[in-house]
Order: sequence, then structure tokens, then C-alpha cells
Amino acid sequence: MEAMMTGKPVMASRFPSIKGTIVVDGEYGFMFSPNAESLHEALELVVAEGAKRLSQRGRACREYAASMFAARKMALAYERLFLCQRISHFLCGGA
Repeated sequence: MEAMMTGKPVMASRFPSIKGTIVVDGEYGFMFSPNAESLHEALELVVAEGAKRLSQRGRACREYAASMFAARKMALAYERLFLCQRISHFLCGGA
């Protein structure tokens, strides 16, 4: 997320916690399987894109990150999470 906020496309390994939540492969960055060959292929894609396309992708990353991870939006998401946990705790007989 920090790279996206600075306008940089992201390279990330294809772990479920990352794929589809922060990095959308091909749109805001590059995904690779957790092995050296896949990383090498992703790096080749970055080089092949060229500076102009990477700059465009970087601007899109910045806009996406600013809209998805704004402080107010994140605070509301945490509030919902805590309320759901509290309700769940209450329904399960917690003190």
C-alpha cells in the first residue's frame, strides 16, 4: 500500500491475503508465484513495459490507494470489525 500511495506499481507474491485485496494483477501491479522463475518473469514484464506505461500504472495506483485506503474509510472499516466482534462475543455468551 505504501508503494501505491507514492505512485509506484507493486510487485507481490500470489498469497491470498494480497491477491485481489491490495494488488490487482495487471492493473495496479505485478503478481508472481513464490519462486525465483516466476519472479524473474515478472521482472521481465516490468522492464518490457517501459517507463511511460509504468508511470501511467503508478498514477492509477496512487488514485486507487487514495480512494481505498483513506483514513476515514479505514476507520469506518475498523469500527465495523470491532462492532462485529463485540456482537459475536455477546452472542457466544462472553462476559
